[in-house]
Amino acid sequence: MQPLARRIALAACGLVGAWAGGCASSVPQTPAPPNLCGQGGGGGDTGITAALTSIGGAAGTAPGAAFPSPACRTLAAELVSKMTLDEKLAQLLELDREQVTPADLQKFGIGSVFSQGGSAPATNSPEGWADMNDAYQQAARQSRLGIPMIYGVDSVHGIATVKGATVFPHNIGLGATRDPDLVEEVARVTAEESRGCGLTLPFSPVLAVARDERWGRTYEAFGETTELATTMGVAMVRGLQVAPGGGPTSIIANAKHYVGDGGTALGVTGADTAGDEATLRALHLEPFRAAVAAGVGSIMASYSSWQGTKMHLNRALLTDVLKGELGFGGFVLSDYNGCYQLGLSNRDGLAACLNAGVDMFMLFSFGGGGSTIYRDTMANLRSLVDTCTVPLSRVDDAARRILAVKCEAGLMPGPHQPIDRTLTAAVGSPAHRQVARRAVQKSLVLLKNDGNVLPLSKANGIVALGGNSADNTGNQCGGWTITWQGSTGNVVPGATSVRAALEAALGAERVAYAVDGGQHTA
Repeated sequence: MQPLARRIALAACGLVGAWAGGCASSVPQTPAPPNLCGQGGGGGDTGITAALTSIGGAAGTAPGAAFPSPACRTLAAELVSKMTLDEKLAQLLELDREQVTPADLQKFGIGSVFSQGGSAPATNSPEGWADMNDAYQQAARQSRLGIPMIYGVDSVHGIATVKGATVFPHNIGLGATRDPDLVEEVARVTAEESRGCGLTLPFSPVLAVARDERWGRTYEAFGETTELATTMGVAMVRGLQVAPGGGPTSIIANAKHYVGDGGTALGVTGADTAGDEATLRALHLEPFRAAVAAGVGSIMASYSSWQGTKMHLNRALLTDVLKGELGFGGFVLSDYNGCYQLGLSNRDGLAACLNAGVDMFMLFSFGGGGSTIYRDTMANLRSLVDTCTVPLSRVDDAARRILAVKCEAGLMPGPHQPIDRTLTAAVGSPAHRQVARRAVQKSLVLLKNDGNVLPLSKANGIVALGGNSADNTGNQCGGWTITWQGSTGNVVPGATSVRAALEAALGAERVAYAVDGGQHTA
């Protein structure tokens, strides 16, 4: 096997130019892969046979991959054989709810809708989300082939974008519990509340190994060790995707961000991940290896780079390692506009990402409506196939992967089933909040109990409470709560501040609160 860095350098040469080799490089060149333009799927038994040998990994190079199942691979291949080019390409799109209507899904067969941070229906409630997603799904089922859509949202610590939903500790707190069974239970509640709102693709779990506390997203990671990210990540995948009885939950976990986003130099978001190949594999790849073995349905590429190559462009890591060596049979999702942030034109960015191994594009167009972003993206994608810049076989493979995962999640085949409104009514229920309370209790870390100060007496004495987050549920809940960065103040429906909890337990007269740690206000 060639060293990974060398394979990356070789792959990077032809990314934008159709897989054609021959770019200037100090690295010895190898023959480029054959141009497969016009081959693979789209009509007949040959396309179906090719699908069955490729969907489980890169050209079937990972024998024994159990996910997706043979039945779902067959169904996906049969569907692709019946699809027009536009229908295949539409499955590769994930468009924000502000820019796509139910009518668009019915007309074009778009594969996925998502909410960028804070994007919510006019009525931000479990019922409002369920109504919106029922409308989207019913429209998708009325497209020519009746393929269901999947809805993506940043459910980083519960479906916290939904007002009234159960909000759990962030992953850094869950990691502190050292309790994978509890984390699986948290994920199972998240899956149940997701089903009640029609949210089928939570952008979770985060498998980053946070190596530098200066990294602004440290709170999204389970901790600084590979073992924690691996153990807790697998627990969350299982809780999201596997029902208590062992069947699918209709939820597709999305492990992110592949790979090394928690190990960037100096903790700079999106920068180059530090270390050589051995370090990358030992520290950052193992959680993804375990998630793939657990049957994770999708993986999100990272904004970060490794040895100068953006991960969205990294064919060696996305295709050779993830889909080949690790045997990943699901689909790779771009991060938000990730293929438009590569220093390339939109068209060339899409080409580079597709050829590297990205299967679905999370897209948002500032200043453009849904029809605009759909029209412009489809025009670019069609031209890439027409000019053989992207082989049709790569498009077919991406569409098969997406369809097979939808099948594996239990979303098809079959007619549209409206959202179970008993699940909608259970969003934020007392039973679910009790799981959150246990998670909070187990996540608390006592550094030192000098003089047996704790536990505090409930019978007498004044408790001094200080700090600007002690009476601020927005600060307590942090980012990805209602909006993508969260908000400050007592703004989270149903949440209880530390101050309110102490006053309820002891009486307001026994709590001396000082927002700045100085003079208290009774």
